[in-house]
Amino acid sequence: MNKKTIGVLGCSNIATKSVIPAILECDEFSLYGVGSRRLGSDNYCANQFNTKAFSYDELINSDVDAIYVSLPVGLHYEWGKKVLESGKHLLLEKLFTEKHSQAVELFAIAEKNNLVCREALMYEFHPVQDQIDEIISNSGNIKVIDAHLGCPHFRDDTDIRYSKELAGGAITDYLVYPLSFVFRQLGSTYKFFRPIVKYKDGTGVDERGYIQMQYEDAVVNISYGFGHAYRNEVSVWTDKKIIKASRIFSRTSICNNPIEVWSNGECTIHETVKSNHFVRMLYSFATEIDIGWSPSLKIDTLDRLRFIENLRTVVNVSNKREF
Repeated sequence: MNKKTIGVLGCSNIATKSVIPAILECDEFSLYGVGSRRLGSDNYCANQFNTKAFSYDELINSDVDAIYVSLPVGLHYEWGKKVLESGKHLLLEKLFTEKHSQAVELFAIAEKNNLVCREALMYEFHPVQDQIDEIISNSGNIKVIDAHLGCPHFRDDTDIRYSKELAGGAITDYLVYPLSFVFRQLGSTYKFFRPIVKYKDGTGVDERGYIQMQYEDAVVNISYGFGHAYRNEVSVWTDKKIIKASRIFSRTSICNNPIEVWSNGECTIHETVKSNHFVRMLYSFATEIDIGWSPSLKIDTLDRLRFIENLRTVVNVSNKREF
């Protein structure tokens, strides 16, 4: 079988710890090389994976088939556009772009050139997501969703997630996970939302937030951000049951935390399988390159970005104060 070649633009933690190992495990791809600001023998990423280091432009202008971009969000549009304009398929780390209009433009370039362009939201490819979908679909009408993702502060204040210039912040980095789960279950047609956003002192970067959303017949509570004890869970309360799942947005390949389903005070445990969602994401990406990609993936990304842009507008109007 002729494998597709894929390059990695940016040596981020998620690239080195998760995506590149997944590329090496995936039968559909071979690692072409890494695009880095650091070239030569001191490139730790190239050395770690026994591959070649390129400059960003060298990788984009090579004969590689596809490129995974793992740069700060503030650079996604610029380098994602260069990838597509060079005729390469694009797997772009979340958050897809800083602005909704930028995403619209990237998708238009991809469609014009018959290229696959998608967001690397890996957790959606874990089989536990389909399992939860099936349980919820057989559990009555959704009344309340609680979705939470938070972590402690990063040790270094120079972390890019605290950089306003690079579009850092919890909205950019963490909100997409619980938001995507909510939209997956209820769709993106909500009635209104109320946010509370806390900013990190002296940075102008949001560090955590809380959002309440009102749907026609359901209420949603989302919390996310930095500076918390680690939390990664969802709870779906229907008119018949309560479904609870932990480690839902970031499951290691050895994690098989069960799903709890509560009904009339009794709990039923649904076992889950171990899986590497990064590898599954790459298999899906390869399939899309072979047979074409689904328009629904574009719609999902644009819906999330539209909400995030609306959220930022509301917060900016409030002069960046909590409310």
